[in-house]
Amino acid sequence: AGDDLNAFCFRTEDRDSVTLLILACRSGHADAVDRLLSIAHVDINKHSDLQRLTPVFVAAKYGHQTCMSKLIAAGANLRQTRLGSRHQITQFFFVQIRSSARQT
Repeated sequence: AGDDLNAFCFRTEDRDSVTLLILACRSGHADAVDRLLSIAHVDINKHSDLQRLTPVFVAAKYGHQTCMSKLIAAGANLRQTRLGSRHQITQFFFVQIRSSARQT
């Protein structure tokens, strides 16, 4: 009852704190992404603590296309990135992601 699924729950090797959804996206666990997205109060766009990376960006960064597609289909904000970051996804890459989401 007191569990907050949007809370930071894990610290990565680069000392960034992440949520369960980001951790599932980072690891490519599409089933876990599905389960978390089925819970109404999970914030699909909550970014990590230090790098401010959203779940859809983390899935893209680690090449987990199925996770990306699930997040996009669920309404992930593709424009919510850290401007000026070396990790910013380009508009070209967003087009590729959207294209893959339409195919699923």
